[in-house]
Amino acid sequence: MLITAVCLACQVILVFSVTVTLLDRVVSLAILAGDMPLFVGYTAVLLRRAETLRRRAEHAADHDQLTGLLNRRGLWNAVSGLVGSAKAQSWCVGVVAIDLDHFKKVNDVFGHDAGDALLAALGAHLQESVDNGAVAVRTGGEELAVVGCFRNQEAVILAAERLRRSIAVLRVEGVPPVTASMGVAVGAGGGLSGEPREVVTRLLTLADRALYEAKAAGRDRVKVFAAPATLLPAS
Repeated sequence: MLITAVCLACQVILVFSVTVTLLDRVVSLAILAGDMPLFVGYTAVLLRRAETLRRRAEHAADHDQLTGLLNRRGLWNAVSGLVGSAKAQSWCVGVVAIDLDHFKKVNDVFGHDAGDALLAALGAHLQESVDNGAVAVRTGGEELAVVGCFRNQEAVILAAERLRRSIAVLRVEGVPPVTASMGVAVGAGGGLSGEPREVVTRLLTLADRALYEAKAAGRDRVKVFAAPATLLPAS
């Protein structure tokens, strides 16, 4: 991911350099020809292209290339809005940590291309499944997460269960059916104190603990972190 980001940054710098060079030539030609409409027209085209490339670069920097989901950088850019919305509505921030069961076996038996196809399909599925302003993130390898603003803990658990069931029936050509284990952590009230990034980082850690419990309990299930009262929404 780092190499991709560096290559992308180099491409953006190159494009802007070429744009500036072309713009300089257009200005020179327009001045020589005394044709200001030509200058204005070409300048507008070049600036639009530069803006399009800038937006593509920003999107690529915030998203995982394989799954299309947010990466951690993209998540950190989104957390302020999520936590702020939860506080404003007196709702909670819910995190669902997701890990594909026996994903290593898929890679070992069917090949890494099959594993990549599975992750890509899962990424598309998550993007279609999350709602209410929630975001889906690839945190690393086959580990994914959903972070969102929810009315209460029960709503987070229901969302996790829906995802778990939908993943179990997801079909990808060349790959056998898979299941997923999930861990849920919820923050509300005092659990939302601190900077938004700190809040979500803490919840990701707690959701990971619950995820490990789901794995240990037999996989293909949802476990909820047993949070102190300050982390749970008021009844």
